[in-house]
Amino acid sequence: MTASAMRSAITVCTAAFMLFSIGGSPRRASAQSESGAQSLLIDPSIRASAMGGASTAVIWGGDPNYWANPALLPYQHGIRYERGRTHLVPDLSPKVSFKTKRLLVGYGGVTISLAGKPLGGVGSQRLNYGTSEATDVDGNPIGTFTSYEDIESFGIGLSPLEMARTVGLAFGIPGFSSITRYGDVSIGRTTKTTDVFLAPASVTLDGRDARAKVTTYDSGVLFRATPYNSIDYPGIIPGVDRIAAVRVDVTHGRSTQNYNDARISYSDPTQADPVARISRRGWASRMALDLPGELRRHLRAGVFGWALDFVTPLISWSKAWDRMVPTVHDLGTGSRMERTRVVRTGWELAIANSVSIRRGRVDDPENAIHGRTSGWGLGLNWGDAAGVRFDRATVPQSDFLTTIDRDGLTVYADPIRLRQKIRPTGEPSSRGPARVGLATFGGYQTYSMSDVNEAIASPGNFFPGGTAETDDIKGGGGYGLGLRLWPSERILLSFDGSRLLAKTTGSAVFAGTPYGGELSVPATAITGTVSYIFPVSDRLGLGVGAGGGYYVSSGKATATGSGQAYSSELNGSGLGFHALGVADIPLTHRLHAEIGAGYRRAKTTDVELAGATLHNADGSKSQIDWSGFMSKAGLTIYFGHAPSGAARPL
Repeated sequence: MTASAMRSAITVCTAAFMLFSIGGSPRRASAQSESGAQSLLIDPSIRASAMGGASTAVIWGGDPNYWANPALLPYQHGIRYERGRTHLVPDLSPKVSFKTKRLLVGYGGVTISLAGKPLGGVGSQRLNYGTSEATDVDGNPIGTFTSYEDIESFGIGLSPLEMARTVGLAFGIPGFSSITRYGDVSIGRTTKTTDVFLAPASVTLDGRDARAKVTTYDSGVLFRATPYNSIDYPGIIPGVDRIAAVRVDVTHGRSTQNYNDARISYSDPTQADPVARISRRGWASRMALDLPGELRRHLRAGVFGWALDFVTPLISWSKAWDRMVPTVHDLGTGSRMERTRVVRTGWELAIANSVSIRRGRVDDPENAIHGRTSGWGLGLNWGDAAGVRFDRATVPQSDFLTTIDRDGLTVYADPIRLRQKIRPTGEPSSRGPARVGLATFGGYQTYSMSDVNEAIASPGNFFPGGTAETDDIKGGGGYGLGLRLWPSERILLSFDGSRLLAKTTGSAVFAGTPYGGELSVPATAITGTVSYIFPVSDRLGLGVGAGGGYYVSSGKATATGSGQAYSSELNGSGLGFHALGVADIPLTHRLHAEIGAGYRRAKTTDVELAGATLHNADGSKSQIDWSGFMSKAGLTIYFGHAPSGAARPL
C-alpha cells in the first residue's frame, strides 16, 4: 500500500477504535478496542441507545432489541422493517457512518430476523469508514476507494409457551388461551458474517485486497413474570379494576454475543485479531395503565371504538438495568482477558402508545465513557396490527468527544391481526370495525429550496474562488405507500410513508479544476391526514383534508473531476404541515382511485454536510425546504365493508 493509502487505513482503524459507547476507547486499550470487526460491537437499536443501551430484558414497545439478546425475537410479531442511521465520531471523521436495514417475520412464538442472510439483498448493516485517496510512489493521486464493514445476519427466537398457546387456539384446546398470562420463557440464537474491506488490491503492496471475513454467534434466554394483567385479560382485583386496568411485568435476560471466540485475519493467520465476547445480564420492569375494563367495553361499542387501539395503553413506565462484561481471547497465553464491567441504565415513559420520552446513563470506566443519554419517539400504532414510528437518540461517544445523534424508522404490519380488526364478511355495521385499505400513490411536487439554491448559485461562500453552472431545485416526483381508514361514512384517515425526490446536476470549477456533480436532497416523510368527504354522486366523493408529519433528508453531494471522486452526506429533519383537496373514486367494491392536490409547508431545522452544520452567507442556519405545491394520485385496495352512505356504494 502507498504511504497515502496506508495513512488512510490507519485513520480508519483509529476511528474504529473510537466508536462511541459500545466501541473502543480513545485513550486506552480495552477488550472492545482490541477486538476485530468493530461493527459487531455497535448496537443498531436507536430506541435502546436513548435508554443508555439497557435493553437485554426489555420485551415491550413492539420492537425489543434482539441485537442485545436474541431471546427477545419472539416478542415481535408480523412483518417488521427497521432502518437506522448514525454518524460516528464526527469530531474526528465526518465520513464514518453506521446504517442498518433489518427485516423480521414472526408468528405464534417463532420469529426470524434477516439482514442479508440467507437471502442476499434482504436487509443490510454497514459500517462505512468513508472514502480514502490512494497515491502512487511519487505521491500522485491515482484514485479513491471506500473502506467498510458489512454484516449479514440471520436470527431465530422461540417461545415454547406461546407456540403451545397458538397450537391450542388453532385446535380449540381448553385453557391454552391464557397459558402465557403470568409468565413466559424464550430462547434465541443469531448467526452473523462480517465482511471487513479496508483497501483494494490496486493500492496494497502485495497486490491483494485488504479484506477478511469472520462468522460469529450470539445466544440468549429471557424470563418473564407478569403478576397482574387486567389490560389483556379480565381483572381479579375489583377495587383496582374499577379505577384502572393495570399490567405489571418483571423480566430477566441473559445473552452472550460472539460466544464462539472467533478470530479475523487479513493475510497471516498468526496475526489474527480476536473478536470480543460480550456477556450481558439485564433486569427490567414495567407498569402500564389503561382505562377501566367496563369503560373500555362501553367505548368500543361506540362509533369510534376502533380508536382505542391507537392509544392503548394510556401510560407505560419502564425501567431497565444492564451489566456487560467484555472479554477477548489472548492468542499468546490462551487465557481470557476480562475487562471492567460496563453498567447501563435507562427508563422510558410512553404516553397514549404514540409519544415516548427516554433517558439513560452509561458508565464504562475502562473506556472513559461516562454520560447521560436521551431521546424520544413519535409513532402511530394500531395496536399490534400495524404502525410506524420515528426515533431519535443522543448518546455519548467518550469523555473526550461530543455527543452524537442517532435516527431510526420502524414500520410494521401483522396480516393476521389486521384481518382480525376488519370485517371480511357479513353486513356492514356502523358499530363494527372500520374499513381499512392499503394505498400506493405518486405525484409531482414543487419546492422552495431557497437556501439550497443560493448555495448552488454562490459556491464561493463555501469554496472561495469556485464557480458553478447548474439548475435550481424547483420540484420533483414523489411516491409512497399508505394506510386508509374510514371510521365513519364522511371521515377518512390517511397514514402515509412517502419519498419526495429532489436533485440537480451541473458543473463547477474550483482551483482551476473542472468538476461534474450532483446534489440530491430527498425527503422521507411520515404523515397523517384527516379528510372530510362530501358525497357528490354514487361514484365520486370530494372533500378537504389537513395534517402533518415528520420529514427526514438523507441526501448526498458528489463531485467528479481529474480522475477523482468525492461525496458527502447531507442530512436534516423537521416537522411539516399540509392542506389539500381530495377526491375518492370507487372503481369497484374494493378498488378505489384517489386524487389530491394542495400546499405543503415542511423544512428542516438545520442541515449537516459531512457532519458539520451548514450556514448561509448571513450566518443563519441553512434549511432544506420542501414547501410548495403537492399532488398525488393512486389506488387503494380495501378490506372489509365500507361505511354506509351514498358516497360509498360499491
